[in-house]
Amino acid sequence: MSDPLKPEPLYREPLKPEPLYREPLKPEPLKPEPLYPDRHGATLIPRRSLLVAAASGLGLGLLGCRDERDVSPEPQSPRQDIPLRVVWFGEADEFEIVRRAWAAVSPLPLAVTAITAERQDPAGFEQPFLEAAGRSDVLIYPLIGVAELFAEGRLTPLIRESSDEDARVQGGPPPALRNAASEYAGVEVTIPLGTRQPALVTVDSEFRSGSWREYDAWVAQVEGAAAEPLSRGWAAAMFLHRAASSLDTGWLFEREGLEPLIASDPYVEVLEQMRRTAARYRLRRSSPVEIWSKIRSGELRGGIGFPAGPDRNVGAAMFADPPSNLSVQRVLLDAFSAVGSVTSVCRQTAASKRFLQWLAGGPGSESVQREIERMTMPSRQQSSAPGGTSGTPDDYQLWLRDHLQTAVTLPTLQLLSSGDYYASLDDQLVRCLEGELTPAIALATAADRWRQITEDVGPERQQRAWRRAQGMIG
Repeated sequence: MSDPLKPEPLYREPLKPEPLYREPLKPEPLKPEPLYPDRHGATLIPRRSLLVAAASGLGLGLLGCRDERDVSPEPQSPRQDIPLRVVWFGEADEFEIVRRAWAAVSPLPLAVTAITAERQDPAGFEQPFLEAAGRSDVLIYPLIGVAELFAEGRLTPLIRESSDEDARVQGGPPPALRNAASEYAGVEVTIPLGTRQPALVTVDSEFRSGSWREYDAWVAQVEGAAAEPLSRGWAAAMFLHRAASSLDTGWLFEREGLEPLIASDPYVEVLEQMRRTAARYRLRRSSPVEIWSKIRSGELRGGIGFPAGPDRNVGAAMFADPPSNLSVQRVLLDAFSAVGSVTSVCRQTAASKRFLQWLAGGPGSESVQREIERMTMPSRQQSSAPGGTSGTPDDYQLWLRDHLQTAVTLPTLQLLSSGDYYASLDDQLVRCLEGELTPAIALATAADRWRQITEDVGPERQQRAWRRAQGMIG
């Protein structure tokens, strides 16, 4: 015990502070536990490693690294509540046939915009399609509209998948449709949906037309009881078909400069032959429906045409290839053949493609082809009659299938402002057939109009479009 009277020392030894840092304790290292596979081949993780990993927040990552049987999540099913936006070339009531048939095979709703554009007056018809393409998923339109839509970047290339190739092997479009309708500029941008090709139709089983001169002689023999579609909107189609099967020279334009060839002597001779035969017909400037009706009633013995109108059964009528002056068969598709495309702003690419493939002849689409004439597709069955077939619309489809097997095709008027080219040619041909103009003057006038259209569009742009129509890339 200290003496209370003893004074405290003036200086005292300071206390030593505790160190701010201490060497951490070194934990005893854990011995690694062996990893071993189970009987299925998966790597098993020891329980202690799993607990340590889970405590450090790495459990899921560890599982992902260790389990070689990692299963990807199942893909979500495509939504069926978003309507497929369809632009339809034709009447809205007509599309109801498509809607009803589609509803029987798919729950996906369809929202349609119908654009009425008649082949009798196709000038400028492309503009409504260009505008509608910017707010739709699917376009269903005439073949001559492809060039304009392609040039404006409104079409999506159709990437062929393995399932598509299998479908093609089992019954895809025949070569002529694939070459002249599916592809443009070397790119597959459309799915062919139908074409009405003119055939030689006759109830005379012994007649087999060879050249156009022989056909003219047969028309004279039956005293004009025949016809071909020469009404407004169809005169240009028949002239182009005759030219394609008569001339082996340049097709429509010169290769360089896009100078029209339709006013040259070979084309004038084709029109002279056409006018001479047309003068023999009892039925003048008739439509396909009128011709079909007259053949069915027995008033005509035949002509150039195809099934048309509400009743397309003609009993004993025979179908054969139309006349030709060439040794090699070439196919020219009608400019208004129906095609379908996926737009560049499509929201549902897979569904759009599936819809178009169904419309081209898939199960359940039979009513569409039966009730809408321009949606006629060739039958996938083989023809049993070598020279032609007889009896029903199916027989025409059998002939059409055989006719389209050739891969040699010519491009139709797949140009920018194509409707203007078609309309100007058709107008002059009708005037010629009515006796107002000679063949030479009619075609010279049409050629002048074609030059003006080319100038308005731009020669370089138009020449690029025409090269693309012939399969050239760029």
